[in-house]
Amino acid sequence: MTRDYRTLDAIVVVASLVIMAFVMWALAFLTIPQANLPILASLSSGTFGATLGAYVGVR
Repeated sequence: MTRDYRTLDAIVVVASLVIMAFVMWALAFLTIPQANLPILASLSSGTFGATLGAYVGVR
């Protein structure tokens, strides 16, 4: 039996695109104070990093 990671790969790609799309949507359509931009950046990079880190751990 060989392992096939196509489904896992697709899930990770879609999750990463959703995270990036949400951040781009927030930057485009919401008025975010300058003081809160580092918070948005850290939350988005942390979520993105956790997604990719979990993927690498499973793979």
